[in-house]
Amino acid sequence: MRVDLSDTVDVLKANFDIRNVSLPDLKAKAKREAQEYARRRDAEHGCISCPTTYQEPGYWHGGHYLKAETHSGVMLDDMNIHKQCKRCNIDLDGNKEGFRKGLIERHGSEYVTILEERGEATRRYKWDREELIEAAAKYRRLNNFMRNN
Repeated sequence: MRVDLSDTVDVLKANFDIRNVSLPDLKAKAKREAQEYARRRDAEHGCISCPTTYQEPGYWHGGHYLKAETHSGVMLDDMNIHKQCKRCNIDLDGNKEGFRKGLIERHGSEYVTILEERGEATRRYKWDREELIEAAAKYRRLNNFMRNN
């Protein structure tokens, strides 16, 4: 699950002292950056799980098809994270059936098969500090690019 972003890792490290950041905080930071990326990437789409296109600020989440809590290896995989409405993500606990249907409609059944296999193979993956920093840097760079273009 390594991401080759050595050029941005140094920039990220320079922005805060990682020695004082706990592993759970690094994981949360990387997850936030990945979710923001998914919302930006999917800006032209509505919810992956239902037909809503509601536009209120804060209504959109970066939802996980395979829950981050149970499939840690794909927690930061952009195949697994898509723009999802608050209702589906929170009120309907991810609306997995609708999410799966939306993934198939948008990307095809092979995409879902690959994601599910990857999720099962890395279900109990343990992220290390460097991987989390690299992932946060990758998604931060992508978010900054999308913000500025």
